[in-house]
Amino acid sequence: VSQSRYCTKFSYTVSGGTRQIVIDGPVFIYGNLTLKGPIVYQGIGVIFVTGHVVAEKGLEPQVPASYPSTNAIGIVASGDLSLTEGNGSSAKYAGSFFGNNSVNVQKCKIFGNIFGGTINLPTSGTRPDIYVQPEVRSKLGVPMPDFNNTRINKDNWWEMYGSAAK
Repeated sequence: VSQSRYCTKFSYTVSGGTRQIVIDGPVFIYGNLTLKGPIVYQGIGVIFVTGHVVAEKGLEPQVPASYPSTNAIGIVASGDLSLTEGNGSSAKYAGSFFGNNSVNVQKCKIFGNIFGGTINLPTSGTRPDIYVQPEVRSKLGVPMPDFNNTRINKDNWWEMYGSAAK
């Protein structure tokens, strides 16, 4: 990795009803972060947060076909990380997400990876759709934490095959 890769460029803009993040490299936020979306992003990088992260209504690349080859984002929370639908009905999150304490996922679609001390998924009602994207972590260009010792307690599990998996 060249030194220039770690020269961070970051912007957050709101224009009309569109919220956009442009990221290139690692970004450090001291405190909590609330992302009220839907938010689209461009670029590749990781946002490191020393507190909790709450994301509502989605976070996905501006051009979905470019994910994860030229647009990919990671979010690391030292505390809890929550990915929620907010008031919408089809929130989408594309990236790699890590919550040191726990990750709370509500009714939404996740395209990527989730890691956390505890992953909390709803046990009734509409459950999230999670589409694992193994390449996203290697595309970020910045190492992210994960867990070497993982245990999955399977209470309920649904797997989709064929056209249902798309």
